[in-house]
Amino acid sequence: ISFVKLASYQGIASTGEIKEVIGLNEDITNRAVIIVEDIVDTGATMKRMIEKLGTRSPASLDICTLLLKPGKLKAPLNIKYVEYAAMEIPNDFIVGYGLDYDQQGRNLRDIYTLVEE
Repeated sequence: ISFVKLASYQGIASTGEIKEVIGLNEDITNRAVIIVEDIVDTGATMKRMIEKLGTRSPASLDICTLLLKPGKLKAPLNIKYVEYAAMEIPNDFIVGYGLDYDQQGRNLRDIYTLVEE
């Protein structure tokens, strides 16, 4: 197991720029790789990850996600495990269960829609 951290959000909006915060240090040549993602909305981050990891000669490269926003998806992704692990959600901004809004709400034990007043 290895961890990679990419960031593209500031507040509740995507900046359109994907920054690599923590990179992959493992050799994945001829290894089966499954990317476990918390949420896929536009798919831009996952597309970038697939392209980057694909240059490192993995035997296979698949995506598993907990949450999927099909109404926002712009990048064509083959999310192999979507029918088993993911829940499709609307285009709302959500917090809780590890997902945050400006570093807040991450520790909520359930997932909530962020409502602006």
